[in-house]
Order: sequence, then structure tokens, then C-alpha cells
Amino acid sequence: MSESKQTWNQVEEGCGVWTAQYKLPNMKVTSTIVQLNDGNFLVISPGKNLLDSAKQEVFGDKIPTFVLAPNNWHHMGINPWLEVFPDMKVVADQQAIPRLTKKAITNIQSLDVLKPLLPSSMHLLVPEACNLGEVWLSFKTSAGTNWVVCDAFFNISQTPKKLLPKLIMTVFKSGPGLSMSTLMVLFGFSNRKQFKKWVLDQIDKEHPKGLIPAHGDNIFDPDLPERLRNIVQERL
Repeated sequence: MSESKQTWNQVEEGCGVWTAQYKLPNMKVTSTIVQLNDGNFLVISPGKNLLDSAKQEVFGDKIPTFVLAPNNWHHMGINPWLEVFPDMKVVADQQAIPRLTKKAITNIQSLDVLKPLLPSSMHLLVPEACNLGEVWLSFKTSAGTNWVVCDAFFNISQTPKKLLPKLIMTVFKSGPGLSMSTLMVLFGFSNRKQFKKWVLDQIDKEHPKGLIPAHGDNIFDPDLPERLRNIVQERL
């Protein structure tokens, strides 16, 4: 009998970061799980349909103690996970909290409560001048630095077959391939020049070789810094 396919895949053996995708109408979204210093877990952008597989494949006898809303739009799976793990702390950037609160996400805490529990190979990045309150995770593997991002970058590899999603992708330049959506360009930033400078500085500083976007496929590419730099220069 062949082995059943894993829903959650670890980015690299022993790195403590797993990813899986869940479906929403006309799109797939990536959830990320991170093992913390105390052995428990952080979940980023959780999907309701990924609860059972996460318990079976990742958590074992541990539990998720934190859930991160990576911006003010990625909230739909949080309350279903809190029903199963009611002691989880919800964390988000201050910029994201007002809209999350309107979406019935309560008791949201500062990122500061999470930071001490991140392994030494990881840290949070909070993009400057971002209206959505984006929070990224930077972590290291043997191949180099990897970024877990939200809506700033997409990597939807295939053009949708259905007309409406195909039209949306074309109009908003959200793919196929590595991209920055026109919606993000128009409405995602309070100051595009400030964000542009910040992200270009981070690319030069960290030279990310891996990208785990909320929308689309993971990328692991030695040329990723140049690809990201080109997109930022082109779109901003």
C-alpha cells in the first residue's frame, strides 16, 4: 500500500517550519506552522480545513500557543482554530488590529509577546508604510534566508481556467509567477516610496533565497533577491 500524501510539508528537515495550502473561492492560501523555543507552535494565517491534519502531522502532544494574523485581511480561519485551542494568543501588528477587531477577532496582543519565543534562526519583519499591517517571518535554512510573506508578493504559477479568476489575475497583474498585485500597489501602502526603500534595504541585507507567499507556490531560488528587487522597482 502506498503512503498517504502529507498535507503539511517541512521546508527543510529540522528547520521547524511547515506549510500547507487550503482553498477559498477562486484561490488557494498558504498556512505556515512554526515550532517555538518551548516546543509548542505558532500558526500563521490558519485555514479551518487544516486543523485535523495539523494535529496529526505536526503537533503531536504539543499545541499551538500563538496564532499570527499576517495582515488585517487574513483572519477567516482564526476563530475556528480558537474554538479548538481556546488558550491560543492572537498576535498582529498594531496597524492591523482595528479591522481585525471589527471582524470579531478579540483579545489581540502585540507582537512583543511572541518575539522572545522565536528560535534564534527566526525573526519578524514589519514592513514600513504598509496600510494592511503586514508581518513577515524571516528564518534560516541551510540554503539561506527565507521569508514568509502575506499579500505583498504573490506566486500563483498557473493562470486560472475559469473566466472570472483569470480576468482578475490579468487586470490586477497578480500572476502568473512572482508578482505584486495592483491592489497592493494602489491601496496597500501609506507611502510607496518609504515601503520601496524599506523592502529594497531588507533584500540587500538578508538576500532571501526562499519565499513562502500567502497566495501561490513556495519559491526557492538563488536568484530570488534579484527577482524581488526587479518587481519592486517595476511596480513601485
